[in-house]
Amino acid sequence: MADAIGDFLFVSLHGKVGVSKTVLEDISRKGVEGSAWRIDPPKGKTCVLNGEAIFPENTEAIAAEGAYAELIGTLQTIAIGGIGDYTGMMIEDVEVSELPKLIFTSLGWEFRVLSTWWVRAT
Repeated sequence: MADAIGDFLFVSLHGKVGVSKTVLEDISRKGVEGSAWRIDPPKGKTCVLNGEAIFPENTEAIAAEGAYAELIGTLQTIAIGGIGDYTGMMIEDVEVSELPKLIFTSLGWEFRVLSTWWVRAT
């Protein structure tokens, strides 16, 4: 099982994937004895994932940043190999950290793209 965000595959995708949790809000009033709480709908916190993808061609590696950016504002499934799938994850932002690097793999020369993703469970 490979790591993936939507249809994009990664050699490595690591970080903390958050969950959507019920939010408690303290609505106690000053001068009134006791405490009061309101249960708000579930909400997720923004989490950061770091991805490493490999592309056979430099043009594909360069195009990855634009293709990744198209996912901002969409709900995606994030798959972490060996752990499981997280559905309904909002892609808040993505940034490619540096220019693609030429590396040698078992398949020959390829291009590595490092990216940082900000995601939130919905």
